[in-house]
Amino acid sequence: MRVPRRHRLTPLARLVVAALASVATLAACGQRVPGTPIAAEPPAGDEAGPPPERATAPPGPLGGTAAPGPGSCLDSQRSTFAPCEAPHDIEITRAGQLPPGLPTDYPDEQTMLRAALPPCRAALAGYLDSPDGDATRLQAWAFWPNRDRWARGDRWLLCAATELGPDGRPVSRTGSVRGALAGDGFDAFQLCTAGSPSREQQLRTVSCDQPHLGEALPGVLNLGAATDPMPDQRAMNTAAREHCTRALADYLGTASRGDVFPAWRMPGVQDWAQGYTDVTCYAEIARPVTARLRGIGSAPLPG
Repeated sequence: MRVPRRHRLTPLARLVVAALASVATLAACGQRVPGTPIAAEPPAGDEAGPPPERATAPPGPLGGTAAPGPGSCLDSQRSTFAPCEAPHDIEITRAGQLPPGLPTDYPDEQTMLRAALPPCRAALAGYLDSPDGDATRLQAWAFWPNRDRWARGDRWLLCAATELGPDGRPVSRTGSVRGALAGDGFDAFQLCTAGSPSREQQLRTVSCDQPHLGEALPGVLNLGAATDPMPDQRAMNTAAREHCTRALADYLGTASRGDVFPAWRMPGVQDWAQGYTDVTCYAEIARPVTARLRGIGSAPLPG
C-alpha cells in the first residue's frame, strides 16, 4: 500500500462581512476540504513528507448593531443579519468566549486557530446533529476580536456554519442548517471531488451529479480530541483502513467491486491541534461518474 506524501491545499478566500458590533472587527477563518495527509488502496509504494499547516483566510472586518446568537443568519453580501428563510451564507452556531489561558498580547494566527476551531467544530457537530460535517460541504468558521478589540479586553468567540461552493467561498442559501445531517440529510450536502481523493494535491469539490472521482462517505472516524496526543501515522492508517473499507462496503452495498476502492484523508500536526482529529473516508472511483454510487451493489458504474 502506498501512503501518498502530505501536501498543502489551497486557502479559502477572505471573508469580509459587516454586521456585529459597531466598533468591533473580527478575524475570520475559512475551512478547506477536510484533511491533508491522505491514504488509499490499491496504490503501492511508500512515501511521506512533513505535515502541512492548515490553510486559513486572513482577518476581515465585521460591523453592525446587534449581537447574534445560535440560529442567527447573516447575508455577507448585504452585510446584514436576516431570517434564515431569507438568502444568507453564514449561520451562527455558538456565541461565547475564547478558552482561558491565551496570551495578554495579541496571539499569532496559529494560536488563535488552536483556541477557536476545536469549540467551533464541536458546535457545528451539535448544530448539524451529526459528526459528519467533514464529509459534507458544511464547514465550521470562527470569528474573534481583532488586535484593537483584544487590547480593550474583548475575548469573545463567534462560531458559524457555512456551505462552501467549488471555489471555496460561502454560497447563498435559504433555510437553516440546524439538524441538517440528521436522518437522510447527508445526501443533500455530500462532498464530491472532481479529482482523486488519494492523489490530488488540491481537491476541487463539485456537485455529485457532475463528473467526479471521489465521494465522501458518511461516518467519519474520530481519533480523539485536540488535547490528546496525536496518534502516529501508522496507527491512523491502520484504523482508517479498517473503518473506511467497512464504510465503503456499507455505502455501495457490496465489498467485491474492483472499480471503486476506499481512500481516506487524515490529520496532520497542525490539523490535530486545531481540532481536525478525524479521518474522512472516500469512495474513489476508477473513472468519472455523474451520479452517486450509494447502493449501487454490483451494477455497472453510471455514465
